Amino acid sequence: MTRLLAVAVAIAIAPCITSCADVGDRVLGVLNGDANDGDLLQENGPLPLGVGELPERRTRLALADGLSYLRVERGMADPNDVYAVEVALLPDERAAEALRSALVARGEQAQVVVVDGHAPDDPKPGPMRYLVRAGAFAARDQAEALRMRLLTAGHADARVVHTGEDGRATTGPWIVHVLELDPAQFAGTLQTELAGAHLGALAPLADVAARSGALAALGGGDFVRDPRDGIVGDPLGIVVRDGVLLSDAIQGRTSLVLPPGPGTRAVVAPVRNTLTASAEDGARRFLDGVNRTPGLVPECGGDESDAPSEAPAHGAVCTDASELVLLTPAFGPESPEAAELEAVLDAEGIVTALRDHPGPIPPDSRVLAATGRAATWLRSHVPEGSRVTLDLAVEADGVAIMDGASVLRGGPRLVRTGRFAITARAEGFASREDAGAYYRFGVQRRPRALAGIDERGRLLLVVAEGEQPGRSLGLSLAESAQVMLSLGARDALHLDDHAAALVVGGEPVTPAGDEALTVGDALVLSGSR
Repeated sequence: MTRLLAVAVAIAIAPCITSCADVGDRVLGVLNGDANDGDLLQENGPLPLGVGELPERRTRLALADGLSYLRVERGMADPNDVYAVEVALLPDERAAEALRSALVARGEQAQVVVVDGHAPDDPKPGPMRYLVRAGAFAARDQAEALRMRLLTAGHADARVVHTGEDGRATTGPWIVHVLELDPAQFAGTLQTELAGAHLGALAPLADVAARSGALAALGGGDFVRDPRDGIVGDPLGIVVRDGVLLSDAIQGRTSLVLPPGPGTRAVVAPVRNTLTASAEDGARRFLDGVNRTPGLVPECGGDESDAPSEAPAHGAVCTDASELVLLTPAFGPESPEAAELEAVLDAEGIVTALRDHPGPIPPDSRVLAATGRAATWLRSHVPEGSRVTLDLAVEADGVAIMDGASVLRGGPRLVRTGRFAITARAEGFASREDAGAYYRFGVQRRPRALAGIDERGRLLLVVAEGEQPGRSLGLSLAESAQVMLSLGARDALHLDDHAAALVVGGEPVTPAGDEALTVGDALVLSGSR
């Protein structure tokens, strides 16, 4: 049995930057043991975050053979960072200046800040956006009071922000957590786990980890949060567990592919799925999705008839009036209300019932839920008693994934072959029509969950805490890429911001009150210590 390790290493000046009596330090108190320098993560230089020489404190734990945990606290609060109220983000400079002048006329301190909504992989320059801010306060409650005044005055989009999160130069602080897994030494398992009995069942990440007996667990990714967009809790993108496709891909988005069995390397690659249903009479039709509401395509990235586009679009929901969607017991006990016609298939693919209303999804059965022309196809070619053959193929970078593999959804890519390579526009996280969206998602600092693979095939799972001024500001996408490069990643991707949560040794190491700790699925690392 590997002894657990707790070693603090100082880089530069090394006082404790934030209060050390937090959740992460309680974990260090639980998972302590004798020091053994051979168990340490490979030494790297300080994280490339912040301006000037900053204090950095590192604490490491050996969780098992081939699995180590690193916690990095870096930087300090910047006196130039303040709380303010963001009044509007506008595409027109004159409109922004007019709004600033109106706020000044009301007696408020206001300014226009030019922000760049340009994605790194967009070959064209610009476009800029103009951020109107009011106030500058040391305390959040003062900014909240101004926000209430502005709401009363009709500025419905007013919200409190901290300027340390806007992506500009600062001294921090930051808290970054790193799991390093060496597949050549780790004899445990690494796979995706649902939070509950079916997709959409949400649970605290710590509960998922405890149920699995995990050494560590990482939040799996974002999910539907608005019932108008589908079933709340359904994952936004692909989920594959032990070779079984549970949720369809946002076509072309970079994901983390986890081959089955110990000793195999993970892969960072764009993932696509090809889904078809073949009727007994020879008719074939593509399946639009797996385990989601027919007609609604969260994040888009679907097939031809999706509107307004089949291209991925972060934060958007596309629609399609004609869809054929496969529902399995992983979806839940019953089908949604959206379908016009449903065919119930038994384990052998035989149609046991056709129904024009939602109903149960029996164990060992599947349901084809259809709308529009897809419902017409189902009526014409799939009578009761006939057989339907389903072909669900998943490819990573054009190569079929191995039997038994798991896939964790993500995007965009951050690093390719050891070089900075953020593919935000190509993967639908940025658009020239809404440059403000990329500013908020990619330029501003946010909590981040990241993954990478170094040249030796070791898997790096990284969680940066964020949205906690005075404790941790979070990372921009560019900072995320730089952090992964500094840790030795040859290929890396962004996994999520909403689900940026981590449990180590049964204890949350990210703040217990963080909403991101409630997840729909998780990446679970299990094995003996």
